[in-house]
Amino acid sequence: MLPGTLQVNRVELSFADVGISIKQVSEAKLSSECPECESDNMSRNGDSFRCYDCKLDAHSDIAAVVEICALNAYGVSFPVV
Repeated sequence: MLPGTLQVNRVELSFADVGISIKQVSEAKLSSECPECESDNMSRNGDSFRCYDCKLDAHSDIAAVVEICALNAYGVSFPVV
């Protein structure tokens, strides 16, 4: 497996081949709120994310990615279902 920086560079180059640019962002604090119901009544334990209001169970990294996409802060469109 490639080190993290090389993986990002490979993704950037692959996406650039088809005209898509990417921007690396920090996921810090993005899984401190539920991406489904926006509640802060949740817990995060390592890779596990659990919302006590809507009962969402997810990998904490996935919860952060959904939050990044839902914010549409970087021109990303992603349907939150």
